[in-house]
Formats: sequence, C-alpha cells, structure tokens
Amino acid sequence: MTNNRSISSGIIKKLLNWGVAEFYVCAGARNIPLVETLINLSTTNKQIIFNHFDERSAGFYSLGRIKSINKPVCVITTSGTAVGELLAPTMEAYYSGLPLVLLTADRPKSFRGTGAPQSAEQNNIFGKYVSACYDIEADHEFELLNCPKNKPLHINVCFNTPLQTGTIEEIIHIAKLDTFPTPYRIPEQFMQNIYQKIDNAENLIVIVSQIHPKYKEIIIDLLCHFNLPVYLESISNLREESKLSALQIKCADKIWINAKKSGYKIDSVIKIGNTPTHRIWRDLEELNKNIEVISLSDNIFPGHSRAKHFCIEENKEGIINNTKYNRKYSEEVLNFLNFDNSFFLKLQELYKKYPNSEQAIMHTLSKIIPHSSRLYLGNSLSIRHWDLAAQYNQKNFYVEASRGLNGIDGQISTFYGFSAIDSQNFAIIGDLTALYDLSAPWVLQYQKALYTNLIVINNSGGKIFGRVLSGMAGNFCQNFHNYKLEHWCKMWNMHYHALDEIKEFKLLETQHNVYEIFPNQYHTDSFNDEFNQMDV
Repeated sequence: MTNNRSISSGIIKKLLNWGVAEFYVCAGARNIPLVETLINLSTTNKQIIFNHFDERSAGFYSLGRIKSINKPVCVITTSGTAVGELLAPTMEAYYSGLPLVLLTADRPKSFRGTGAPQSAEQNNIFGKYVSACYDIEADHEFELLNCPKNKPLHINVCFNTPLQTGTIEEIIHIAKLDTFPTPYRIPEQFMQNIYQKIDNAENLIVIVSQIHPKYKEIIIDLLCHFNLPVYLESISNLREESKLSALQIKCADKIWINAKKSGYKIDSVIKIGNTPTHRIWRDLEELNKNIEVISLSDNIFPGHSRAKHFCIEENKEGIINNTKYNRKYSEEVLNFLNFDNSFFLKLQELYKKYPNSEQAIMHTLSKIIPHSSRLYLGNSLSIRHWDLAAQYNQKNFYVEASRGLNGIDGQISTFYGFSAIDSQNFAIIGDLTALYDLSAPWVLQYQKALYTNLIVINNSGGKIFGRVLSGMAGNFCQNFHNYKLEHWCKMWNMHYHALDEIKEFKLLETQHNVYEIFPNQYHTDSFNDEFNQMDV
C-alpha cells in the first residue's frame, strides 16, 4: 500500500522534473509529509526551500520570484482556509501568464461534505484560474510534462493519518541548465492587417505595455518597421529606447486633444503586450467605440472586449523584415507629435511650480533612483504618475508591476520576490497598498545579501477614487486615514525615513529602507487643475 511519504516523494520529483525552482512552505500538520520530503532534499544548487507563515504573502512573493528567475515556483499549504488564501495570487498569476504551482494538502476524500475539521472542498477550488487540478489520493498517477508553463497549476494531495507513514526517501536534485532561448516571430496575419491599414492611409497609433524581456528586440524591430506614433508605458521597458524616441508619444493624457487639433483622426489602436495601464485603454471601451483595436501579446487575453487578437509565435526561421515600411510621416502626424511635445515641455514647468505634488515627486524620484536599478511600481496611481512624470534619459531601469488583475494586494511581497542581489531594488507604492501587505518583510531573512528601498507615497487614502468618482461615494471609497509606517519598520528592523518635501530625499546606504513621503495636497490639486486646463 502506498504511504504518505512515498506519495510526497513522487510529487516532489515530478515538480522538480517539470522545472520548479523554489518551494515556499506554509507549514501545518496536514502537509508534514511534503515538508519532510523537502527538508531531506539534497541539491547541488542554492537553497530552494523556504518557509512562511502567511499563505497569501507567500503566494505573492512567489509571483515576484517567477518574474525574477523566469521559472515555476511552488507554494505548499496545509488544508482548509489556508488554501483559500492562495486565490488572490492565483488569479493574478492566471492573467499574468505565470507558472505558480499550488501544492495543497488535504484530508481524505471521504471527509468531504461532512463538516469535519479543516475539511473543505479543495478539489477545483481555483476553478478556471489553473491549467489543471490533480486531486491525488493513495496510488493515483498523474503526469505534468504536458502542462503549460504560462498558467498556474494545482495539485491537491489527500493524506490519511497517521501522517508520518513510510520511509523518507532522499531525493538528489541537480538543477537543469538553462536551454538556449526560443526564437519568436510576429504572426504574418497580424503584419498583413497593419500593412492594409497603412496602405489605406488610416491613422494608427501603437500602445506598448508590459512585455517579457525576451521579446524586447523583436518588438523594437516591429515598431521601427511600421514607423507609427507609439506610446511606451514604463512597464514595457522600452520607454528609454533611443531607436524609438522620434516615434514616441510622451504626453498620453492629451492624446485625444492632440489628435483633434492636428487633424490626425485616430482610426485604429494597436496594443502590444499586456493590458495597458493608461486611461486611453478605457477610453476605447467607453468613449471611442468606433476606433478599431488590434492586440498582439504572448498570452490569450486581448485586454479589450472588441480587440482583434494575435499571439506571438515560436519560429526558428527568424522574425520580420528589418527594413522600415515605405511610408513617410504626413503633416498631420508631425503636427500631432509637435503638439504632444509642447504639452510635455509645459509639464516640466508644472514640476518646478509644484515640487511636492505627487506627480513632481515621481519626476524627482526618476532622477534620484540610480542607473540600472530594478523598479517595481505598485498599483495603480503610482504607475500612472510614473508614466506621466518620469524623465526620459537612458537610465536602463528594469521596471515591473503586477498588471494581471491590477489589484493592490500583495505588492510588497511581490516586490521583495522580484528584487535581485546583483542590483539596486526600488518599489514605489501607495499607502493603502502598503497596509494590505504588512507581513511581507518576513521573507527578507532568506536573501541575506539583498538591498531594498521601499518608497511609500502616503496621501492618507485612495485618492484615485476621488478622481474617478464624485460626491459622497467618492469620499467614502477613499478610506481616509492618519496611519504612518514608522513603528511597522521598527517591528521588522527596517530603516525608516519620513519626508514632507522631496528635496529632503537622500538615499540611505543601509540594507532595507522605507521612505514614507507625504505629498502636499495643495500642490497635487493645483497641478491637476492646471494640467487639466492646459492647452497649446
């Protein structure tokens, strides 16, 4: 008869063979057979097994690790509500196309529906948010090799008591070497769609959002090939690309005004990468329903209800023709970009006039953060302000964010997972985002050589709701507060620095730092008022 320890050994072997690089254990009695297997794992690689008391934080931290190491990561929980804590990170992983593995311990199947302690309906608990759910008991056989690595995966394993039955098998694991990168190509049908629109003299713009670094060069080639006006969001990591500077829209907030003034009536929007963060994207759903939308990404989601969607393909024969498409800018395009540049120059004046507005703070931080830093942007106002205000000098930032579902939970955990020991690491988040994830620093003990800088813009609530909602409802949803993070930092032995003026900002040389910046509300409101009324 198969015992608990041999079941655990078989599962861990399959996960290692599938490519799981790290395991995060949220320990409990029911998952002890899995814990025993892992702590007896012999590996020639660095440490790959860690523990965390908070399942939700461990799940989001694992998302950051997947973003950082580009390999599957596994979270292991005990039974009951512990499994439910993984739903939020699983949903984010699903829409972000990340291989998060959920290995959940369960009580015997015969306990289901009885109300027995810690007995929940764990089978298929994550629904469509996982590529598969293997519900395992006793001699159940299953295979992972054909499971896709762009979606979460759930393995639910039922253990009988006594839990510690059988002999613990030592597993010797030798990490596989990274294989050569797969070449990719842009689908021919997508190319033909764009060619046809250009030939018909349609007015197109391109929006590039979050893309995987492995696609960077083919996307640059594609944009140079089409030679169309393009808005590059920060999380595309193309914002500072010199090859694209002549094509670049820098003041997207004024894009519809500039299109009207210049006579460049936008007929189609091409979206490349994940769902854009900018308001433009929602305008296409709500205000500009006559504009055609074409989507290109590496996942199945177009990010828009009426987009014509194409997926980047694997192809060992190369990508696209590197010669620019034979098309010159029209007078309308030139006027469109000139208007955009005029607004951009006026923005620089507002940063000087209102230096402690949230927007100007972002502008200053983009100058202060060192070259080649990793930068994590927490949702959602931080991303929008960075996109608006960050400088364009080539500082080679590596910018990341969790944009699958755009939630604000788990952001600090994901930042710590994304951080790397060979770079300087920064995150910019809001105050409510910080309050969502106060257990996150637990994981810092596992990366002794890591240096992190967490910047919290504390405007005393979710001010974005005050902009998108009116009246009493808008005020109610902002969740006003007077909390500060100083004592939280002391709890986790992190260095704390509070600032009322951005000119006081100085980078600390200590290991884990938190900078809590309190914007001037008058400056922020005045900036918004003048920017909204700005014209050229």
